[in-house]
This record gives sequence, structure tokens and C-alpha cells, in this order.
Amino acid sequence: MSTFRDSELGRGIIILVAGFFFLSIILLILMIAFAIVPDKVLYSEKINPQKLSKDSALTTKSFKIPKEVDICRFDIVADLKREGMHWIAFDAEIFNEEDEPINSFGGEMYYEYGHDSDGHWSEADENIKHHFKVDSVQGQQFYAEIYAEKGLDINSANQAKIEFRVKDGRYSLYRKVTGYASLISFLLCIAILFGAAGVEGSLG
Repeated sequence: MSTFRDSELGRGIIILVAGFFFLSIILLILMIAFAIVPDKVLYSEKINPQKLSKDSALTTKSFKIPKEVDICRFDIVADLKREGMHWIAFDAEIFNEEDEPINSFGGEMYYEYGHDSDGHWSEADENIKHHFKVDSVQGQQFYAEIYAEKGLDINSANQAKIEFRVKDGRYSLYRKVTGYASLISFLLCIAILFGAAGVEGSLG
């Protein structure tokens, strides 16, 4: 008596599962390969917290994105002092050499701590990342205008060390895409296997 696995549908499902499985492995290898390549820093500038305001912009110096870079990554990173509760909310806008706005991004950083029944705890988020496709404006000069609303105790470099960075964002974006795609492909394998097992069980 032929079984479900010997049927044309069964063989097709086995081939499909094998295909998704090998695809997930290939994507995982690609993600690891992209992770080995560091994101090149194209420009960096330290920011004085005293100059940050929600009402007036802090303007960075001009920076250039090379022509071969079609995806860049803007980072705002901070090292918040581990005393007190600190937070900063950023809004940044990127301008080209003709003073035209071409992109914007924002986010919030914080450090907080407390005490509960499990003891002391602390939590921090000190990095804002934003990918931007620059294929239409490659090779130009750019600058950023940064606004920030901050906690009252963020008023000097003693409370926060902040830096604005521009990186070649191609590999970090590829890592993210291949990682998600690998996970989705693997989950599809599992879903198809469970579905096939259910069909085989119903056929007895």
C-alpha cells in the first residue's frame, strides 16, 4: 500500500521543505559573513550636551558620503552617567549641500534604575540607528541639524558623552535582511512539516 510520503504530493512537500531548509542555511551563512565585515565610519562628531535644545538646532560640520556607498547609517550614541535617571529625546534632519532636507530620524535614549521584590534593576538604551538610501545624492556634502529634549540633569559632558556618526550602512542592513529571511524560511519549514504530518495522520 502506498503511503502519503510516496505520493506525488508527499514527494513535492519533501522537496519544498528541503528547499526552504537549505535556503535558511544559506541565508544564515550570508548573515554571518556580513557580520564579520565591520561598518566603516565615514564621519563622527562629538556633541556637547549643553548645546542641545528642543527649540534651536545644533548643526554638525559638513561630511561627505562616497559615491560607492548607496546605503548609509546615521547613529547617535551616548554614554549616560550611571547616577540618577537620565533621558534624551532626539530629532535630526539631514540636509544636502544645497540646504535641502533629504531625510530625518529620531528616537529616545535613557538610563533608569529601581528596586523591586527581585532586588535592584537597571535598564538603558543609548543608541539610535537609522538607515538611509542615498543613491540619488551620492558624492555630495551633507550636514545634520539635531534637536533634543533632555532631562534636567543632562547639562554637561559629565552626565552624558554623545556622538553623531555616519557609517557605511550596507552590511548592517544586509545582516538584518538575511537574518529575518533565514528565520522566516526556517519557520516555513516547520509549518509545512506540521501541516504535512496532520495530513498524513488524517489519511491514517
